[in-house]
Amino acid sequence: MGDELERFLGEWKHQLEAGEKTGVPPLPRSGLQSDNGELLGKRNDRDESAIVSSEAKRQAREPSPLLVLRSVETSLSSAIQLNTGNRSAPKNHTETLVDTLIADLNELNTIPFFEVQLPREIAIAIFRYLSVKDLCVCARVSKSWRALAEDNVLWSAICQSQGYRNEDVIQWKSVVRKAMVQRRRVRNNWKERICGLNDLRPDAIGRMCCAVYNQNQVFFCCSSGEAYMWDVRVDWGPVELQQSRGADTPTCCDFSDGWAVVGTLSGNLNVMDTQTRTSVHCLRELGHVTSVMVASADAAITVLACVDIVSPQLDVHSDVLVIKSEQGEDWRTFYLELPHTKVCKLGFLPHSRSSSLVSYDVIYSTQTTLAVQAVGSPSSTATHFLTSEGEVGSSHVNTFDHTPQTVACATSSHGYHVQLFDLRTAAHLTTLKGHLQPVTAINIRQSPPNCIVTGSVDKRVCVYDYARSSQPIMKLHGHTDVVRSVQMNDWKVVSGRGEVVWGVWWWGGVCADGVVIVWDQRMQSELWRLSERYPVGLCQFDETFLVIGHICSDPVPAGYHGNFHQRQKGLLRVLDFSIDPRHYTTLLPSICSSTYNETQRIVLQLRPCLSL
Repeated sequence: MGDELERFLGEWKHQLEAGEKTGVPPLPRSGLQSDNGELLGKRNDRDESAIVSSEAKRQAREPSPLLVLRSVETSLSSAIQLNTGNRSAPKNHTETLVDTLIADLNELNTIPFFEVQLPREIAIAIFRYLSVKDLCVCARVSKSWRALAEDNVLWSAICQSQGYRNEDVIQWKSVVRKAMVQRRRVRNNWKERICGLNDLRPDAIGRMCCAVYNQNQVFFCCSSGEAYMWDVRVDWGPVELQQSRGADTPTCCDFSDGWAVVGTLSGNLNVMDTQTRTSVHCLRELGHVTSVMVASADAAITVLACVDIVSPQLDVHSDVLVIKSEQGEDWRTFYLELPHTKVCKLGFLPHSRSSSLVSYDVIYSTQTTLAVQAVGSPSSTATHFLTSEGEVGSSHVNTFDHTPQTVACATSSHGYHVQLFDLRTAAHLTTLKGHLQPVTAINIRQSPPNCIVTGSVDKRVCVYDYARSSQPIMKLHGHTDVVRSVQMNDWKVVSGRGEVVWGVWWWGGVCADGVVIVWDQRMQSELWRLSERYPVGLCQFDETFLVIGHICSDPVPAGYHGNFHQRQKGLLRVLDFSIDPRHYTTLLPSICSSTYNETQRIVLQLRPCLSL
């Protein structure tokens, strides 16, 4: 290839030099052979003058490449003389330009200017590292790149990473496009508060006592003993689970992957299967159950319960009960060895995977300690992060939240700070400052990476980026009372105020109502708010739904099953932001879509009031 190109360039240079002398580029001496053996295109002496005259006429109408080259040479030489102060230019400019052109062609032969031919499998493997935006940009380069960027293998992997696993899809890119349009619509609906509203009030005699939200399902219990599972994506309302009615008042509940657990005021613990809606295991007379948690993985179920025990000397301490089972059978129960003190909060930590079982660690907090202990054996040693003798000093632990790698703990000693620890090394990471009063709410589990949002008694909501600074990057003011719950994503913050956290020494009293505020992080301002008469006991959101549970904080007397006021019954409110704004009017009541052309009217007959 290189020899042929050099031979072609040499011949072309020779023809250009010959054309410069004669004024006409010479025709090739060889041509195609006709049927009678003569060469077509071979020059004859008698046609020489005719060819020269025709070429001269053509040059007069149309300049030859050599003339164009000379004009470029003249302009370049004049520019060189102007820039160099009329210095003498080289004599043979034509030869210099031709040599430069040939050198450029040689460089094009050595530099990989054109597309490199790769196997399609390797090209797709390279394109796998690109994002959706980068794939769309690559599709605009050329036809071959577009064929690669629109391959179903790439877009099916993107769909599976986003949670779409339908096997009947032909064009996966269209699925991603529809999902992105829907995500943009949902975000605009959040900002404009365009949503479908679904309120649920307990119809029974009792009132709502506790509620949790997870994976588009709400599990809540009433004081009369009913337990309900409500899928917010469907229209047929909550489904009742089998629970003993009128026995005792539920105090806490939790569910996960088809299993639900309820703890009661009189010490009963009931484990239920949400698929069959039946109770599979029950423990009685344990004590006052203050908190429960359930985790299931690979057909293994682990239930964690905190039970308050009152001694004859009226001293209250807590026992942590662990219940484990395989596929709902062979239930085993044991207690963790904890200090003789009251446990304020519990949490689960996935520990390790041995064979087909997943073991967990329990993280708990007391008034002065924060520790992690394995639940695999009853006599395991606890790892303490924060103690009264530790380097942080005598600390009062208010609340905590954790991820599989990091735990955030709110303390009230030496200032109202948030301490961050590494769960793998038990090392202290940083101390977050910025609140003027004790912190009542922390959310690091559902926050973006390296971010944490907190709420406090000082009526502030603070957002931190603990990888950059220990000071808040955002302070949101708008609440008029203690902030009970907080949650954030990449562009918004949702906070709720209401009910008091009992058992904390620095606060007392009961809030009269509850407010939920949605904030915009970029503008650092309030988008909109919702107000109700009851405190906020549950406030969680995902991409589509916002679930608010207004639960009355007044304690229910044990054994009381009488009537409650409508205000004390509570309210469960679900806001659906996935609706299409074009069909938003179909969700309004009929009176809002009235044409006001009806001829009927209501006649009110008022009796006269006689005054004595």
